[in-house]
This record gives sequence, C-alpha cells and structure tokens, in this order.
Amino acid sequence: MALVVIFEHPAGPLHIATACPDWQADRGGARLAQNRGLTALLTDPALDGPLPVVLAADPNARPDTPELRPLARAFVDAWDAARPGEPGFTFTTGNGFVGSHEWLADGRIDHILARPGTPGRAVSVQAAALAGTADPAPSDHYAVVADLGW
Repeated sequence: MALVVIFEHPAGPLHIATACPDWQADRGGARLAQNRGLTALLTDPALDGPLPVVLAADPNARPDTPELRPLARAFVDAWDAARPGEPGFTFTTGNGFVGSHEWLADGRIDHILARPGTPGRAVSVQAAALAGTADPAPSDHYAVVADLGW
C-alpha cells in the first residue's frame, strides 16, 4: 500500500508518496515486488510536471539490496547525494528501541528518494540529515530529512 499526496505548490503540483513494504527477513521477494510496483506507480508520466516526485518511505531495504534496486534506478537517493559514504543508519542498535537481534539493525532502511518531474531535468539535494536521534529517541527509526531543489 502506498499513499500519494498532491500538494498545491506555487510552481505546480508536488507529488509526495510514502509506503512501508513488508519488513520480515523471509519476505525479500514480496518486498522486491512491492518496490517494483511502487516504482511503476511513481514513474507514471501522469505525475510529470515542473516539480519532482518525492518518496519519503521505509522500504525496509538497505541501499545495496536487490529489494531497493528498482527504486534506486528511477530515483535520486537524497542521503547518498548529500552525504556520500556516510552510513546514515536509520534503524540502529544505538537507539534504545532496537534490539541487537533485529535483522535490519545498523542499516539505512528509511529513505527520501526523488525523481525529476520532467524528463531531462535534474533534482538537486542541498542537504540531508537524521532527526529524532536524541536519547531517548521518539521511535525505533530515526527520520531522514532533506532539502531538495529542482
């Protein structure tokens, strides 16, 4: 399931989506299928326009996994663009809510991804950061925030 919201921005419609595919370790095939469907949904030319299409989601997949590959091919990863080489763990045992037994622990599994709203245009990322990292954290995941340009 995905939620796509269209905001009325002065430059045109701004499409923001979120989703949370299956998280269980043995559901990699389902996660891959869900992320392929999400990619198809968010690359539909019906969403094209002057502003980027943004996905702020918990796809329960690290950047280097097959499950995230469909999204990674179609979108700019805000964290990688702004902070290359930095791990940016959003689900980590450094957070008191996350146990050492969690299979996704110490990974970046929450992402802000964006694609240009018009083919041939670029999406730029000015900054990316984690929020909610103070102890005690408000959740078992740290939030990703990013400043985007187009």
